[in-house]
Amino acid sequence: MKNQIEIIEKFILRKLVKIKKKYKNFNKKKSFFDQSMDSLDFMKLTFLIEKKYKIKFSSRDFNKIQSINNVVKFIKKKL
Repeated sequence: MKNQIEIIEKFILRKLVKIKKKYKNFNKKKSFFDQSMDSLDFMKLTFLIEKKYKIKFSSRDFNKIQSINNVVKFIKKKL
């Protein structure tokens, strides 16, 4: 279980850096937007996650996935 969490976290962190290098030091607990992520980059990240894990985010889900930790929990529930 913990290994799956680490794999998901590493994937998200790698994709964040791929989107923009300035995202390399993201805090897993803080909101993406509190760490200067803009909405376009957030959408890019969600598309990459959807593609990788074959899940879909609805507009209602966006409030639930505001940090890396929240995204990991959300993905685990969907898998």
